[in-house]
Amino acid sequence: MEEIKKISIIGAGRVGVALAKALAMHGFSIADIVDQDENRLQWARQQCTAENYCSNLKKMIWGDAVFLCVPDDQIHSVANELSRSLPEMETLKFAFHCAGSRAADELLPLSDYGIKIASMHPVQTFFGAQDDYKKTVGIYWAIEGDEDAVSAAKVIIGKLKGEFILLSASAKPIHHLACTFASNYLNFLLSLIIEFYQNIGIDETVARKMVLPLASTTLENIGEKGLEEALTGPIARGDLGTLEKHLKILSEKFPEFEIIYKLLAKRVFEYSSVIDELDVGTIQQLKKLFNE
Repeated sequence: MEEIKKISIIGAGRVGVALAKALAMHGFSIADIVDQDENRLQWARQQCTAENYCSNLKKMIWGDAVFLCVPDDQIHSVANELSRSLPEMETLKFAFHCAGSRAADELLPLSDYGIKIASMHPVQTFFGAQDDYKKTVGIYWAIEGDEDAVSAAKVIIGKLKGEFILLSASAKPIHHLACTFASNYLNFLLSLIIEFYQNIGIDETVARKMVLPLASTTLENIGEKGLEEALTGPIARGDLGTLEKHLKILSEKFPEFEIIYKLLAKRVFEYSSVIDELDVGTIQQLKKLFNE
């Protein structure tokens, strides 16, 4: 397998800049950072060092590999445009994209010319902060694609001190669905919590400061003990009275959220052995409560 020493980055957004900076700090040279938006390009100049910053694909100097860090719907069209520049990019051997829901075949216009392709999705969220590059180190990546490109991806991930899972192309959308629940919809759940507190006069800033340690500790407990052992709260204890009060409040003040509460409660019943420790009568009452 050919060694990757120099990398080009297309897309100077959150992922592209964080990745460029991390790669530069872990033994790779950055040949190009490309973006049509001059503001993002200027931000990239301030954040990381590259040999060339440009807004036009035809002005790239090219590395051994290129990362397409562009919106999902643009990957194929950018790959198409790149394929028209093939005479100018003789050094390019590998092409990767970072989309979670799309497979490597988005890069097929390049594969047709002998360039090995793969998708490399960082299982992480990026906020656009100056230290976002640190978030690319020591994380999991979901990879799939050509055998040689996957092997090259493993080397890159290894240098970033990360780990990987190998996926089929058909598994990518389910993988991304899981990531969306873990990140975006976690935000949504926390927004519900803040809304509950605002209803009783607690300021949003105070509410965030209150619940984030609770949420963070819960995630830490899950990491240390697993999902079941980390389960606490009224369902695990069989506190029928408390649960009935919750449902009454939801029905009266937050009716649109009642179904979410019941769905999550049913999930606890179906997948947690903690419930088995409760007496049969309590279990039956709980099931009735959440199936009404």
